[in-house]
Amino acid sequence: MKLQHALGLAAAVALAASGPPVLQAQAPATLPLDSIALNDLAAFSEPPGNWRIVGGVAADRARNLRVTTSPGSGVVVNTAKPGDGGDLRTTWEHGDIDLELEFMVPRASNSGIYFQGRYELQLLDSWGVEHPTYGDVGGIYERWDESRGPGNEGFEGHAPRFNAARAPGLWQTLRVEFRAPRFDASGNKIENARFVRVELNGAVIHENVELSGPTRGAFLPGEAATGPLIIQGDHGPIAFRKIRFKRYGAEALELSGLTFKAYDGKFQSLPDLTGRSPDRSGESPRLTASNAGVADAFALVEQGTIEVPVAGRYLFDLRLGWIDGEGGNGTEGGARLRIGGREVLVHDGRQRSVTAEADLAAGRQEFVLELFKNREGRPASVDLFAEGPGVRRQALTSETRTRRGSAQGAVTVEPGREPYLLRSFLEHGGEKRTHVISVGDPSGVHYS
Repeated sequence: MKLQHALGLAAAVALAASGPPVLQAQAPATLPLDSIALNDLAAFSEPPGNWRIVGGVAADRARNLRVTTSPGSGVVVNTAKPGDGGDLRTTWEHGDIDLELEFMVPRASNSGIYFQGRYELQLLDSWGVEHPTYGDVGGIYERWDESRGPGNEGFEGHAPRFNAARAPGLWQTLRVEFRAPRFDASGNKIENARFVRVELNGAVIHENVELSGPTRGAFLPGEAATGPLIIQGDHGPIAFRKIRFKRYGAEALELSGLTFKAYDGKFQSLPDLTGRSPDRSGESPRLTASNAGVADAFALVEQGTIEVPVAGRYLFDLRLGWIDGEGGNGTEGGARLRIGGREVLVHDGRQRSVTAEADLAAGRQEFVLELFKNREGRPASVDLFAEGPGVRRQALTSETRTRRGSAQGAVTVEPGREPYLLRSFLEHGGEKRTHVISVGDPSGVHYS
């Protein structure tokens, strides 16, 4: 077995009894995904007869393409043999989308999921494949152009980084962050479609893969801003017991007219600054704790206008860089967020990150962020994230950096007869531990 070690800040090696270990980043707070209710086929347009709702499904691991079902609901299954059956497509279309699904394929079966009906990710029985290609599970299928000449028609297929497949008959999890192509006002494409991130069974197998056009066998011609999700149904049986998603538009929250007031002093709680003159004040092009003008012992009030693009429920995630998150008494810092004159979130200084949800009306509203810092030797940084209906999670503060671990190429360690020890980093308990040993064992049980 091989130990895959990612070079990301937050990568962690989880226990794995077989296959590559799972590389995970600490998940940020987020709004729940929408779900397709699998008690009927109402979410799909004119579903063909080879697709049906059942209560359970099992595969015969000794025989190709064999599945049995039990009555009920909660699972959608295709039972057609290769060459028979039709495809399943959603009644809705999507542009940018985050998709999570649980699927099961029997032995030797083949399917695929087409984003916007044009860009295929393979769903296949790839158990035991040592060197996966674009045609294996999780692969981004090749493009095809016969004008390139015999032997060169296929191009731009992308194999997964490694084979993270489970055995046929076992449920597997696929998570995809897909970015649709972009077009200008005249309809000219200005950005390619992109698979931003693909995880199979917890392992990151693709990051930032561009597609210059539709993959081979696309259901829809050309490229467009939106299209349906289509599941292939004529290559063999497949079942799904979870299909969850978030669709995104181009809208974003926008801050404007920002001003700040900074106050020097060691505050023990969120201060009442009524009647007190600030030590520094002015306009600011961005939301940042550096407006305080000092590194320690201050209170800061930043306010302006926030443009809410769509009415609905929004989630805010506020992190103070000087808080350890290990149960402090709250006197080292704190913060409060108000929108439209209403308190949305209070950070009590006892944990690093605090989240809150609020129902906001569309339009321009007053925005006020108050905070204080009373701890030396830690960065005076504030990270504020927000997410809403059709509004992708975004940073509202200028200090914010990407927190997700990024496995840019893998260091592959192959233990021989003895365990292999690898110095590594691990995100644990809200902190990055820098003195960690990851162990690759010949038995295939890997751990940190």
